[in-house]
Amino acid sequence: MQLKKIAKQPKKSNKQSDFTVSDQQIEKWGAHIHQIDKSIRDMIENARLFYDAWRCVVCLAPSVTASWISLYRQFPTERNPAASLGTLVDWNKALERQRREVLLTLQNFQLTVLAPCKEVKAHVKKAVEMIKRRGRKVNELEKIQKELLVVYELPDPETKKYKIKTLQAHLVRVNNELNEVQKHITLSFPTLINKCQVFFGQLMRHFFCLQLQMFRKMHNITRPWDCFQDDIPKTWLVEFSSVCQAAENLPLISIENTRPPVELPKPSEALSEGEWEAGKIDAMNALLSQHPHHSPSQSSLSPTSTASSSVAASPIDTHAPSTPVVSRPSSMQNLASALEPEEEPMSPSQAPVLKTPTTHPHTKSNSHTTNTMYTSEWSFLASGTANVVFEYIGKNPFFQDKVLRLRRRGQTISTEQVYDYYQNTIYPLFSGFEQYLIEIYLQPVTKDFLLGTQNASGIFLNLNESFCILMQDLKEGMEMKPKWLTQSPAAPDDWVVCRTCAMSRMRGKPISFCPLQLDYNNWPKFLSVFQGMVGPEIALTLFQSGILKRLRDLQEEYSRKDVALAMTLRDVTLYIGKDKITLLDLDPKDIHTKLAKWERDERNLFDGGWYYGRGMKSTDQACRSA
Repeated sequence: MQLKKIAKQPKKSNKQSDFTVSDQQIEKWGAHIHQIDKSIRDMIENARLFYDAWRCVVCLAPSVTASWISLYRQFPTERNPAASLGTLVDWNKALERQRREVLLTLQNFQLTVLAPCKEVKAHVKKAVEMIKRRGRKVNELEKIQKELLVVYELPDPETKKYKIKTLQAHLVRVNNELNEVQKHITLSFPTLINKCQVFFGQLMRHFFCLQLQMFRKMHNITRPWDCFQDDIPKTWLVEFSSVCQAAENLPLISIENTRPPVELPKPSEALSEGEWEAGKIDAMNALLSQHPHHSPSQSSLSPTSTASSSVAASPIDTHAPSTPVVSRPSSMQNLASALEPEEEPMSPSQAPVLKTPTTHPHTKSNSHTTNTMYTSEWSFLASGTANVVFEYIGKNPFFQDKVLRLRRRGQTISTEQVYDYYQNTIYPLFSGFEQYLIEIYLQPVTKDFLLGTQNASGIFLNLNESFCILMQDLKEGMEMKPKWLTQSPAAPDDWVVCRTCAMSRMRGKPISFCPLQLDYNNWPKFLSVFQGMVGPEIALTLFQSGILKRLRDLQEEYSRKDVALAMTLRDVTLYIGKDKITLLDLDPKDIHTKLAKWERDERNLFDGGWYYGRGMKSTDQACRSA
């Protein structure tokens, strides 16, 4: 039987996309993307200005006003502006009271506002690049079409045929590439635009809530600056004009407003007027829904009302004294999916205990206490390569004026090992100088507490730790790094420059002082080394303490027989306060991970000629002369 031939149905070409849209629509989407790009950049810039302005007010203003007060008090009695001085004193006291509350509120600002903005900015940047790519393809297509018109006028048929064939191949290629780009634009741009508009609405509500809370914290203590007619209150008024006008209309804030009227800023191009107003209404409703006499201890939020682990750890929901808490708008829940686990208070058995080593008689012991720790009572202060430091902002007298030091992720030496090393190795070395060593305590911590502080700081911590270190908070004073008080044993015999000065020049850093020029038996020469760096009183305190001489002797003693200990002694921080000198940062060094770097630095110093005075100016003095 003869088989019937069945003709194959020709496949539909994939190039004939069903996603084609008009060029006008794509141009319209491109305009939307450029508007969103401008809006997100403005948002990031304004958010940074907001963050920096408040940090400047609460961090720099106390020291600046203290300087003004000191200057005013030096005026003769007949010229002393008593009213201004009294205003400054009151203003400084108010700033000091509110400083920690404001810093607590700003603590997680980077994660809750700037980080989502940067994430959206990355997506918008890709969309802008795609628009530029489409523009290049359109220009290339038009160029080929113009070249074809010129080729058609050529007299030679063979040349014309060859060039037409080549240009047609280019035309097909560019046209296909343009179709692919337009297909991708058609599939992704509408979704991106809609999501960005929703994101702007969510972010504006969250940002506005934060602005209102900051305004309520600082409005009353900002008013004294009005009497100075300075640029700062004017700038503050312009930056937060919408916050001023909205907050002053709230019945919760009963204050007389004598400031000039201001205009609300124009809505963002990426938001409609309705979305902008909805954000403000949402924020104000969230603020007014909070009971004015609500107890701070009852103001914790459940995890279901949080947006993410970063938002959950945000200081917006922490109870600051005398300030009602602003609930976060529920529209922020979609920014991320991870939720912070509920924080459990530590049991009394986990109270701070000073672990007493059995090998050293100088170690003091601390009795068991029933103090508990809460994440909301610890504010991020600073971070280094190995540790993250938090300061206490709560009301428990035991933790007052103390800081907590947690280990960063990736550290090979645990907190318990650091503590044992300090008590059993470092402490005996400073026999007779124990008063210059800071006392440290072992504080038990839970994994939930570590998670909370990790979210609050935005820095990954070692979550496998069972302890952290508790120590005194050294606030007023100055810090210095003595570094290498003796020459490196790896330096050449005919060296000219000490190790500290050579390393500073190699790294392009200024040289504060040469440690080899310190004469521990000659006070005038000792003072001349610190000339212009510290005052004579601080230099005299250092000279009389003998701590630098002791540190130099220890560095010399262990420079060859215990490299890790010698490097610990070279990396200490000297804290010089009003009444005492304290040695810090005496942690053990992991020689397995650090030795290669130390050897590389020494090799670079030697091979680069830095020990022989490379980089010295004509006015610099050779360290060898010391």
